[in-house]
Amino acid sequence: NQIISLISETADQRGRAWIAEATFKADANGTVDVGKITPLSGSYTNADGMGLFWSATLNGLPTDSMKGGFSRRAQLAYTTTIKLQIEGATADSSQVVRRFLAEEVTTGTIKHNSLRGILHLPSNSSTKVAVIVLAGSDGGLTSANWRAALFASNGIPALALAWFDYADLPEGLIEVPLEYLHKAQLFLRKERGFERVALLGF
Repeated sequence: NQIISLISETADQRGRAWIAEATFKADANGTVDVGKITPLSGSYTNADGMGLFWSATLNGLPTDSMKGGFSRRAQLAYTTTIKLQIEGATADSSQVVRRFLAEEVTTGTIKHNSLRGILHLPSNSSTKVAVIVLAGSDGGLTSANWRAALFASNGIPALALAWFDYADLPEGLIEVPLEYLHKAQLFLRKERGFERVALLGF
């Protein structure tokens, strides 16, 4: 039945601290389930198992002071330290490492005929469904690749497909043939044995 606080701190790619906090009343067993208990106060207001992550602000200041955010790259990992405070004193702490690309995912560069991309395959996955991930107007692979990495890290094979502004592909988003996507689908079905192919574009 004690009042406790949880404080999270995550360093971004520039070493800046992103901080969130929430105060709770523990139950009679001394347990606080952040996914089920509403905070008494803090950075967010409803029961939320991920509240200490998404509600973090730069140096714990109001959101209007934030400049930029976390860089999204498939190879990046971020470490969050979560401290437990009781009556203002730190009683314990733990670290959580969050990755876009899980360590057990196999990644390979695809250069098949005209196709260019990066294929992420989760280990021990028996699914016959794969996802093609396309970047938006930025082209290349950067924004498609971290999204594909997240799919694979959650058990879904994913191909980050470059369709312009990459390697020997057209520089601009001009007259890109739709058949290019069909070739990618055929590659995943015939060369890799997937029965169904989904498409994520944004």
